[in-house]
Amino acid sequence: MGQIDIPEKGKLWTSNFKLVFTVNIFSSLAFYLLMIVISGFAIQQYRVSESQAGVAASIFIIGALVARLVFGKRVLKIGCKKTLYIGLILSLVMCLFYLIASGIYPLILVRFLHGFGFGICSTALGTIVALIVPPRRSGEGIGYYGLSQSISTAIGPFLGILFARGGHYHALFLVAAFVMVLGLICTKYLNLPDFRIEDEKSSSFSIRQYIEPGVIPISFISLIAFCCYSTVVSFLSLYAAETGLTAAAKYFFIVYAVAILVSRPITGKLYDRIGENLIMYPTFLLFVLGLLAYALTVSGGWLLFAAALIGYGIGTIQSTTQTISVKLTPRHRLGIANSTFFVLTDIGMGLGPIVAGLLIPELGFRGMYLVFTCLGFMGLFAYHFLHGKKVMKKSFG
Repeated sequence: MGQIDIPEKGKLWTSNFKLVFTVNIFSSLAFYLLMIVISGFAIQQYRVSESQAGVAASIFIIGALVARLVFGKRVLKIGCKKTLYIGLILSLVMCLFYLIASGIYPLILVRFLHGFGFGICSTALGTIVALIVPPRRSGEGIGYYGLSQSISTAIGPFLGILFARGGHYHALFLVAAFVMVLGLICTKYLNLPDFRIEDEKSSSFSIRQYIEPGVIPISFISLIAFCCYSTVVSFLSLYAAETGLTAAAKYFFIVYAVAILVSRPITGKLYDRIGENLIMYPTFLLFVLGLLAYALTVSGGWLLFAAALIGYGIGTIQSTTQTISVKLTPRHRLGIANSTFFVLTDIGMGLGPIVAGLLIPELGFRGMYLVFTCLGFMGLFAYHFLHGKKVMKKSFG
């Protein structure tokens, strides 16, 4: 088993960090460009049912989840940069294959493989960031790194809807392919130390080959938060139509993204200074208040206020829990730890809409969102008992 020794340097915005930040924008952008429009494309292009179109949209997450499990244990053995190349090239090829998919089942296969490529990229990029950020500035570094995904979240859906309105799906696929090419060009200039290690020797199967047990509790907190958040993403347009707030809903993700862009650098620096508990407790409370405001919204202004609270909450929770998982993990297992963290986050993203879909016929949209508001509040207590209490004991013990 190899060890990785990275000298602790104070500089954060190195050329490698800037390149990884940029590559993550491109990799995520290709995902967010297509996320909202792919179900509409499937229905228009192949005349399939909403359920089949939904499978084409959601199978992406399954592909990403499988990739994280497969490559989490291998990213440091293969090499971070080489793994990133694999993910980017696969994603590029799949973006081009959208152009020639001849039916719903080929499209579903392309979506799965695109998700697989995205999962490889995000696992490699998350591992690289965890290794190159100075340990004493990990909260700030991962917070800034998370901004790259926030930028993609703001730009991608907007451009996707813009292209889809004109029926320019093929042009959209070409744009997605182009940004992957840009990602490959940036990757070429990454100048990383040799992070490669050998696999941990084991004569029999062990769950530790694929999962880092030490980060499961904090990753479970992320799962709860993203389970709640996913219901907002999945049903925003339908909820807005029912409440007569369609006009305001167009600006929801803009306000959401601005809240993340403003909060992440600040909370990242605060994490390094004051620790996770003083960040997580108030943030989780604000996130729950955002979910409550969203569930009870009666005006466009109230909806956008909820967007700001939810954006601040989910952005800070995601970056803080990821930073905690990095700090809990030996450096030679960072690939597996990152994989574990994102697998649980993906499960939360996938589970939320399924449960919400079962609740809506019984409770309506507002009732469903109130249930998830309660779940978010339970997440606050889960954080306390799974992690926060331990930090308190260390601080006062």
